[in-house]
Amino acid sequence: YVFLECDIALNSTTEVQTQNFDFPVFGDLSIVLNSNSAAIGTAYNGANARMHVQGSIDNTNWANLDSIVLDAGGTPARDIEANTYVHLYDYDAKGKCPYMRIALDGNGTSTSTLKIAVIPQ
Repeated sequence: YVFLECDIALNSTTEVQTQNFDFPVFGDLSIVLNSNSAAIGTAYNGANARMHVQGSIDNTNWANLDSIVLDAGGTPARDIEANTYVHLYDYDAKGKCPYMRIALDGNGTSTSTLKIAVIPQ
């Protein structure tokens, strides 16, 4: 399997992005957040902490193809404080673009490093 695995430094106020996927997207994706279950602390989760799957046709202008809230107290709970969370990107419902990446919106005060893995299905 071809996949993307990277470390991304969280930022409390600015969106941070992974590198572009270096493999073609032909189906669903499993997106594993905090894949090493590191203790990033409660300073990141919250109603404003979001994970986006972004797409672009020109590698300059980006749009959110899929977004979820990363909130341990939300419904459903998506707790990445010290746990692994897996999100399934639905290719048929959300589509694809020539350029794709993962972005995380900042929330709280965490500047920890988060490991992300993207695995094609």
